[in-house]
Amino acid sequence: MAISAPLQVHFCAIVQLKSSAKAGRSLRLHLRSYAVTHSKPHLASFWCNARVELAFATTPAEIPKAIGNTKGSAKDLQRVQLTIREAQKNDLVATKVLAQFYVGEIIGKRGLIRYEA
Repeated sequence: MAISAPLQVHFCAIVQLKSSAKAGRSLRLHLRSYAVTHSKPHLASFWCNARVELAFATTPAEIPKAIGNTKGSAKDLQRVQLTIREAQKNDLVATKVLAQFYVGEIIGKRGLIRYEA
């Protein structure tokens, strides 16, 4: 099993500093600073992605307009005039919603087959 270079250095530090309580405190501080230093880029990209993924798609002011557009397109049958890309996006969204519902049902049932009485 190969150990990466930074981890190997810290493992050697653990072996060397294991002898005293003061060294143990120093080791904890060293490992904490190592964890903070190396997690910052990952946390930055995580928060950037989380802001995009968890943001509301519409503001509350846009909801009535969207409902009106949906009613109008259903009346005029404008859904037939979708491009292939828009239709594929709609299919993916519907598939995602159905998959989330299915997984939620599995979690609720606590099994794949049936509800337990």
